[in-house]
This record gives sequence, C-alpha cells and structure tokens, in this order.
Amino acid sequence: MANCLSTLSTQNAEIGAAKVPRHRLPSIEFTVGLVMNCNCRHNEGYLRRDLCVIVSWDESFRVVSLKKWGMWWEPITHGFNLKQPYYHVIFFEPDDPLDASNHLYVPQEALELWSAYHEYHDYQSPHNPGLFIYFKCFDGHRYVPNDEHAAHFPEDDAVALSLIDG
Repeated sequence: MANCLSTLSTQNAEIGAAKVPRHRLPSIEFTVGLVMNCNCRHNEGYLRRDLCVIVSWDESFRVVSLKKWGMWWEPITHGFNLKQPYYHVIFFEPDDPLDASNHLYVPQEALELWSAYHEYHDYQSPHNPGLFIYFKCFDGHRYVPNDEHAAHFPEDDAVALSLIDG
C-alpha cells in the first residue's frame, strides 16, 4: 500500500509539473507547433533529414525530459553542445505515431525552420494522429497548440507568428 501511495504521489507531482507555464529565454529560437527540418543522426547512427513538429522545448539538455517522454536522443558523442536549447519533436507520417522511436530530443542546431509553407498556402497537414494529443489543428503554417499545451508554453504563440510572418 505504501508503495502505491508513493507511486501515486510521484505521478501527481509529474502531472503538476507539466502544468507549470514555461517561460522563454532569448536563446530559444523555435516554438511548439512549428514544422521543422531535422538534420540529425537516428539511434542507429545514420543521418536523418525529415520533417517534424516541435512538441516541447527545454533551455538545455535534460535527462529528465528523456525519461518523461521515453525518447531517443542525439548521442552526446555527436559533438552537440548540451547547454543549448533542446526540443522534443515528432516526425511526420510514422508507421506507428505512438512509437517512441518517432519522437526525438534534438539540439537547436539540428533544426531549421521549414520554409515551404511560405510557398504552399494550401499545404495539407501530414497524417499523424499522435500530433493531435498536443495540437488542435494545422492552420496552413503551423500546428496550433490545444488550450492545455498553449497554457504550458504561453509566450510561444506570438513568437511563432513572428517567425512565420517574417
């Protein structure tokens, strides 16, 4: 019984921490919901350049984020600076959208804003039902966070709009 109460207490603390608003630092370039090109090495070591969506960010590399999301990450040996922002991304059109290998924790330097939506206003969102846990829709430029996710990243909306319109 004591073990169950301890586990419940831990889970409640994690849920509470997830609801705390995250405030941006100037070093964080990108926002949740942006469509990005990810240039990184997959867990097997080969280079992967695929479209993805940012689901969350951290000010720097955090092991606790990896455990929370159950993600793969760029191995430290690839020479990335651990003191730069890191992003949780989900790749488009995976075989299994809930498979942890479709989620990566990548450094900011491995991401670049996907600019094609400036040219293709009728772009249709790729099919990945896993994205709609965090987002309510794709507006033709970015994935719009649902109310709960927007509350967690309250300053991202204005920054995202400035990046897209820029």
